[in-house]
Amino acid sequence: MSSVIDFLRRHPKSVSGVYLFAFFMTFVYMPYDVLLKPLLRGGVASAEEVWLGYMLTGWAAKLTEPLHWAIYAGLAYGFTRERPWAWTFAALYTLQVAVGSVIWVVLYASYGPFGYVMTVVVVGLFVALAAQVCRAHPHRSRLADLA
Repeated sequence: MSSVIDFLRRHPKSVSGVYLFAFFMTFVYMPYDVLLKPLLRGGVASAEEVWLGYMLTGWAAKLTEPLHWAIYAGLAYGFTRERPWAWTFAALYTLQVAVGSVIWVVLYASYGPFGYVMTVVVVGLFVALAAQVCRAHPHRSRLADLA
């Protein structure tokens, strides 16, 4: 646990937030989603997973849950061990959430004009978060030298 606290102290809030999200998803939500939710909510038929804004249900969702879990676990591991790829991976994941938000609204939501305005705001926030994570990359100066 001390390594988590040390990480949070050393890095900007944007990176710490993504790290805590990955940690929560790995150790709290995904175990619930994969192991307990089917027992509590009616089996595989109740499973739902969203990939790049597309909703999968039933067996398609259930079979892709471990992949989602692996993504979160990989991100939590990468940040905990301060692997250089974790920052890039986190930024790309955050950008795909932004793209997925747009796809979700187009395919599934009927919020009207207010919903589209809110989607633009949400996308802007996720793009800004991805940029902050990139800027906080501990090896950024070495990456700039390679460019």
